[in-house]
Amino acid sequence: MGRIQLQADNLTRVLEHLYRPERSVLEDAADFICNERPIHLLYRGVTSGAVYCVQLALEEVARFPSVPLEAAEFRQGPNEVVVEI
Repeated sequence: MGRIQLQADNLTRVLEHLYRPERSVLEDAADFICNERPIHLLYRGVTSGAVYCVQLALEEVARFPSVPLEAAEFRQGPNEVVVEI
């Protein structure tokens, strides 16, 4: 029984280490997400379905504006100017 308990404790420590997010990563993500401009979600070909699902989740769940665009539309359209953060 002691050996099983030891392995369970080791597994718990490993899982806590794996799922503990880095503070700096969370701060960077918060700074990026808190930006007032909409996120332009770019897709090519078959990835369009995934992009539209992400757009729906961002707008319905997170209440954050997003715009799905095909990569060629983004590159050749009025949104070509991208401001670096």
